[in-house]
Amino acid sequence: DHWSFDFPFTVGGTEVPRMYVYLKTVFVAYGEGSIGDFIAREVELSIGEDGPEPAYEISMRTWLAPYDLGISQQVRLKAIPTGEHRIYKIETHIERLSGDVASWQRMNRNFLNVLRKRFLVWRTLPAGIREEYQARVNEEYGVEVV
Repeated sequence: DHWSFDFPFTVGGTEVPRMYVYLKTVFVAYGEGSIGDFIAREVELSIGEDGPEPAYEISMRTWLAPYDLGISQQVRLKAIPTGEHRIYKIETHIERLSGDVASWQRMNRNFLNVLRKRFLVWRTLPAGIREEYQARVNEEYGVEVV
């Protein structure tokens, strides 16, 4: 009922806060009216401490397509420093809330592929668009992020 693993993606420390604002925007777009691969609700950003560097987290509740299987889960993507050159790794935590185990495991393959693509899209965004997300960082986290 619970998976924890490192997502195969690393990011520089200065990029993490704005990348997570971008991801929040993307996941909010997967709201109730979504006819996509999943529905996301209760999408939240938070910031904490992990030693001398901050740790960032995005959490959400998701329902996986096909929706008639009734698969729901709590997802947390925690960006934590690796201790090397301000590089962050993404710890992924997924907890099954409903739906049978076999379907949950099978349908998560597609969900994780969608997540991976969203992370990759961030790297292709022009610098100007990334800066627009930077302008929203303090507002989205509710504190000044350095």
